[in-house]
Parts: sequence; C-alpha cells; structure tokens
Amino acid sequence: MNLVQETVERAHQHDQTCAPLVDAIRACNEADHLPMHIPGHKQGRGLDAQTLFDLGLEPFMNMTTLNGLNDRNETWGVQTAAEQLAADLWCADQSFFLANGSSLSMEVGLASVCGPGEQVVVARNVHKSVMNGLVVGLRTRRCPRRSRTHWRAIPPRVPS
Repeated sequence: MNLVQETVERAHQHDQTCAPLVDAIRACNEADHLPMHIPGHKQGRGLDAQTLFDLGLEPFMNMTTLNGLNDRNETWGVQTAAEQLAADLWCADQSFFLANGSSLSMEVGLASVCGPGEQVVVARNVHKSVMNGLVVGLRTRRCPRRSRTHWRAIPPRVPS
C-alpha cells in the first residue's frame, strides 16, 4: 500500500492528523513520470537555469484531473477523503473544495443562497465575479441607494 492509499484510509477513519491532498501532491511530484497533457510545463523539465532560479520549480508542477487528484470518476479518493475530513473538522454534513479560484467560488456561493429570479442585495462596488454569478444564475441585484449621509467614511473616488 503506498503513502497516498494509506493517507486516504486514515482519512476514512476520521484521522485529523493526515493530509490526503498534500500527500498525493508530494507523491506525484516525487514520481518520475513525464506528463503528456496540458498545461505543457512538463514538470519544469525544459526550464532554463535562470527561470528555475527566479521562479522555482513549484509553478511548473502540473496537478490536473489526469493524475487522480481532482477527479471524482478516476481518482484515488484523495479529494473526497480530504473533503470529508474538512466536514468533520467543521462539524458539517459535507464539504466541497472548489478549483478555478475565487470567481467560481463566488458563483457557487451565490447559487447556494438564492435561486433564479430571487433578489440579492449587493454593494455597488462588488467584485465582477459576484456580478457574473448573478448573471449566470439569473438573479436580480439590488444596490442600496447612494446617500452620503449614511456613509461613515469618505467614499472612494471613481475615475470618470
């Protein structure tokens, strides 16, 4: 049984001292294989010495769905085990990790609190990911009226 399988097994036993994702990433990085998928970083094998010195190897380590880390169909159970550990830690029934950064997270968050056609009160200066989430989910936004009398701080200047 390899380290990743052992970690996943410990996670299924609710062992909060294990880190399935970290162990799986470490195992992939230590394996001597040549990835033949995108992105084309190839684990940094083609980097010149200066780029490697300046940036390090970490940005070029490809962790994709193809190596079992982030895929629910062909996986080692790593993500599912890590999500269950997180749910146990937070006393929740379930936990889901999101990939693709904060924009997707904002869209999922909006989808979880309101449905199509429902109204959401948002600030006028919300991040564009919130606006995208509203548009994608067919939600209606409501912005509070602008009134300097209610502001307790000097409002930011908006370039014209």
